[in-house]
This record gives sequence, C-alpha cells and structure tokens, in this order.
Amino acid sequence: LLHFDATSSNGPVRASLDKTYEGSFAVHTGSWFPARVEHDAVDEKDPAGKGRQRSVEMRSIRRGTVEGTAVWGSKEEGKEYGKVSLTTSNSPVALSL
Repeated sequence: LLHFDATSSNGPVRASLDKTYEGSFAVHTGSWFPARVEHDAVDEKDPAGKGRQRSVEMRSIRRGTVEGTAVWGSKEEGKEYGKVSLTTSNSPVALSL
C-alpha cells in the first residue's frame, strides 16, 4: 500500500510507479505547463500471475490537472488502495504508471 505526495513550487516533478501499484493518482501544475500521466498498456502482464487485466482510468480536470485510478482486475469493495499526488506550480509534472 503506497501513499506518496511530492511537491515543488518551481521545479518539475516526475515519478514512476511500479506496475503492481493500485490506487488513485493526481498530478497538478499551473495552467501554463503540461500535466502528463503515461501508461503503456501494450503487453501488460498481471504481476501476480492471475491473468487479470489492468484498468487505468484518467480524466483531465482542466489544463494542468489529471486525476485517475489504476487497478488490476476490478475494484474491490472494502479493499485499501494507494494514493499518489504530484504537485508543482511553475513547471511540468509527469507520472509514469
């Protein structure tokens, strides 16, 4: 279970998560800079070997903000999930799933 917050006021913020990560994510920056979430769905194999598909949902709230979730299989009621937040104000921000 990962809970991670990275914040900067003037520098770029970039993080890469392990393929096993399940939970929510949010990336925020000023409206003049890009907020990116990278996800390579090609040939993704279930890290637990259970044959599950990875589900990644993303939405752009506004320029500079992307939020979403990543789970293996379907989201389970009552299961605890991680939370990742990357924030900066005057630079790009990027998250790799």
